[in-house]
Amino acid sequence: MERERGREPERSSAAAYGCAPDNRAAFTEDSPLRPEPPFYYPQTKVKVEGMLDELEQRQPELRVVRMRPISTLGPGAPVRLGGRAWLVLSGYDPLIQFVWLDDLVDAFVRAVHTPVSGAFNVGAPNPVRVSEVASLLGARKLRMPHRAVRAAARLPGGGMHPAWVDMLRYPMVVDTSRAERELGWRASCDCAGAIRRFRAMLKGDAGSPAPVTQREAAT
Repeated sequence: MERERGREPERSSAAAYGCAPDNRAAFTEDSPLRPEPPFYYPQTKVKVEGMLDELEQRQPELRVVRMRPISTLGPGAPVRLGGRAWLVLSGYDPLIQFVWLDDLVDAFVRAVHTPVSGAFNVGAPNPVRVSEVASLLGARKLRMPHRAVRAAARLPGGGMHPAWVDMLRYPMVVDTSRAERELGWRASCDCAGAIRRFRAMLKGDAGSPAPVTQREAAT
């Protein structure tokens, strides 16, 4: 696909908004970006967005679209998300949001072929509670204190950055009104549907994409 001159969709992340105790309403594109220090992933996204802002100031003819997707499910997503146990932090049950990979790709394609600029949130409607994900995946709920999980994440081979634990403590939901209004984008399924598709993919159901291991996704 040839990109239109002067418009370059850049993949940022909804993680740039940060996970914090005061997260309440869904983030809009105008919400402040406040990544958790020293979490490299969202900090890098914010750094790149700042560089793109400077680039646009130097080259006004260039319009860079920043896509801020929520957690994406589909081929390439970590297979561990579909494991036999789903972690639920004791005392916490926030809303969590996903988007199916094909829907994210559709948003990128629309951003290329639509005369727009700026940031666009991308996520499926109807966020679910963290505890609901277990039943949708057919997994059992594994309840653990968040301090213990963060401590384990800090160990070598912990499998995740400790800051990701906050995704299971505080809500992370984005408002996609702008993408729907300006790109004409609509998710093909809600969050529960995306989780069910992911489960079917991991099971290898007919018509579902084959699962992708973390090693394969990194190549």
